[in-house]
Amino acid sequence: TMKMLVVRTVLLCALVLCCCGVENRQGVIHLPSMEEKCPLTPIFHDEGLRPSPKPLWFMRWVHPPKTGTSFMNLGLQYACDLPEDVGLKRNENFKALYEEVYNKPPHCAKTKFNLVAVQHLPLSDGEIEKGGAVMMIRDPRARHFSGYMQHGEKGTSIHPSDVHKYVQIYRGCQMRMILGKRCNYSFKMPGVNDGFVPPTFNPSWKEIDTALSLIRDEKTFAFIGLTNAWTESICLFHAMYGRKITPNETFNNRPRQKNSDDFMRNGWKTISVEEDPYDALLYNEARRIFMLRLVKYGIKIPQSLLDQDNEYNDKELRNVISNSMMF
Repeated sequence: TMKMLVVRTVLLCALVLCCCGVENRQGVIHLPSMEEKCPLTPIFHDEGLRPSPKPLWFMRWVHPPKTGTSFMNLGLQYACDLPEDVGLKRNENFKALYEEVYNKPPHCAKTKFNLVAVQHLPLSDGEIEKGGAVMMIRDPRARHFSGYMQHGEKGTSIHPSDVHKYVQIYRGCQMRMILGKRCNYSFKMPGVNDGFVPPTFNPSWKEIDTALSLIRDEKTFAFIGLTNAWTESICLFHAMYGRKITPNETFNNRPRQKNSDDFMRNGWKTISVEEDPYDALLYNEARRIFMLRLVKYGIKIPQSLLDQDNEYNDKELRNVISNSMMF
C-alpha cells in the first residue's frame, strides 16, 4: 500500500543517514553554531541568495610557516568524526596524537585531510590538478615578523639580526608554496652546518600571475582564508562546505607570548608592504577574494580588512616588482 511504501521509504532514509556518519554531515550547515559564533548578514538567512553548502571530499592544506597551525583543528574535525573537544592544544604534537589515536576507525576510517601540510610542503603539479587545496594567507608583514621573533637564533646566516634582512631572505614565502617551491629553512646543526636558507625568490611575471590565478580558481583552491580575520574565515568555510563549528576551531593554539615590550607588539609595523611585494600582491588578491565571498555567503566584512585598501595598492606593488627585475 502507499502507506507501507512511505513507511519503508522513511526507514530507508533514516538508515542511510545513520550509516553515512560524518560524510552525511558534510555539505549541511549547522545553523545554531553559525548563529552563535559568526557575524552574519541578512543574506545568510536568505536561501534564495546564499549559495547552498556543498561537501568537500578532499582537502590539501597548504601551510606556509606562521600562517595558523590552529587551522588543523578545522580540517580534522571536518574530515573525521572526532569528539568535539579533540583538537590541537598549545605545545602539543597533535600530529603524533592524531596518528596514534584518531586516524583509525571509528573516527577516521577514510580520512580526507592531508596532514603533509604540517611539514610546510609546497603544492605539487599533481596536487594542483587534483584540486581541493585550502589555505590561510597572512599579511606578509605580520608573517615575517612572527617568524623573525620566534624561529631560530638571531645573528646567523638563516636568521639575520636585522629584521629587514630577514624579510629579504624569506620574501614571497606564501607565493613560493603555491608555485611548488619550498620556503622554510634548516636550523643550524653544530659541527655540521650553519643552517641553510631557501634560494632567492625572483619570480617571472608568468609565475606571479599563475599564483594569483590559482587562488582565484575555486576548483584548485577550494578555500582561501585570512589569519587576521580568523573567526570570519572559520565561518566562511562552514558556510561554503557545511558541518558544525566546533570549539577548538576558533582556538589559537600558538598565541604570541604576552610581552610589554613595544617592539614585540608593534614591530611588524616597521616592515613596509614593499619589502615583500610578491606576498603583498598575493595577500591583496586573497583579501579581495575573501571579502567577495563573505558578502556572497552572508558574513560581515571586518572593518580592519576594508581599512587595508589604503595600505595595499596593486599598481604600486607591480611597479616595485618591475623595478626590481631591471637589476
